[in-house]
Amino acid sequence: MTSTPKDDETKQPDPIDIHVGGRIRYRRTLLGLSQEKVSDKLGLTFQQLQKYEHGTNRVSASRLWQIAKILHCKVEYFFPDQDAEVVQLAPAIDRSAALGRLDIELTTVTSELKVADMRVLVAVARGLQSTQLLAQGRGENAGAVTAIAAE
Repeated sequence: MTSTPKDDETKQPDPIDIHVGGRIRYRRTLLGLSQEKVSDKLGLTFQQLQKYEHGTNRVSASRLWQIAKILHCKVEYFFPDQDAEVVQLAPAIDRSAALGRLDIELTTVTSELKVADMRVLVAVARGLQSTQLLAQGRGENAGAVTAIAAE
């Protein structure tokens, strides 16, 4: 007789749990706190905090309240602003996880730049964004670019 896995063992984490965990990780890293330091303040192992941050384990309301106090933010910080965001969370989970550390690094680096340099950086980012939109056929001149590319 073969055993079948329980529903809980095969179930993927809920996108909201992953989003909340990602926000915990982002805020903790932004403040320069290690998993060990935060988990010590919560009376947890760092592995348990890691499971919260990955959305593997759900964070209870009381635990989220404690985390918010430790990370000096409101509980609302951890949740999406609108219901529409919830629908968009699932496909964005992988991108969010991959960019989390880059986002923090970019924030750290840019905090030391002069305003004029920041404007240049924003212009470069917008140029990259426009290039991607054109490549996807979604920019202002997408039709012309597509026609030229087809020739």
